[in-house]
Amino acid sequence: MASLGYPRPTNTHAPDLKNIPPPPRSWKIYNATPNCHMLDDKCLAGLLFSAASAQFLTALMIREAMAPNYSVHTNAISDLGVTPETRLLFNAS
Repeated sequence: MASLGYPRPTNTHAPDLKNIPPPPRSWKIYNATPNCHMLDDKCLAGLLFSAASAQFLTALMIREAMAPNYSVHTNAISDLGVTPETRLLFNAS
């Protein structure tokens, strides 16, 4: 684009990112993810609990979609155990 002879505006309100000092050495940066490479008891329990919860919720949504005339608002979860279409899935998990 051709210059029209006007001076280029400068942004005087933007911070100078080149001269930001590093954080003090007293600040410790911790890893946000737990160290589970050895799978101690707590990590294994958490992993199994998460997997079981995900399996239950996924199976529940599948059963709700399979059951005819099932409503989350009017029916209880245990109604899925007596419906012939979902009886096997409900009792298996």
